[in-house]
Amino acid sequence: MATPTLKIVSVLRQTADRVLQSSNYQWGHMGACNCGHLAQVITMRNKAEIHKRAMLGIGDWSEQLNGYCSTSGMAFDEVVSEMQRQRRCSFIFDSLV
Repeated sequence: MATPTLKIVSVLRQTADRVLQSSNYQWGHMGACNCGHLAQVITMRNKAEIHKRAMLGIGDWSEQLNGYCSTSGMAFDEVVSEMQRQRRCSFIFDSLV
């Protein structure tokens, strides 16, 4: 299990605020769902960019994270790698591994 840190709490609060205040929330949109909003906060990419990259792969967030490969060169894997480099969302990967 991941260890809670102030960075993680801050990112989750920012994400929750975005979801609550946004009229752009879409459960089935890879850039505008819960994880999509989290990716927007961490990577500073917009929902369209995240969704576009995700649509090059197969599956939802869970399936694509399970198939993640840091050296694949796939566009969505680059988003995930960027999230990992920020070291603010390692808790996502801890729960899937």
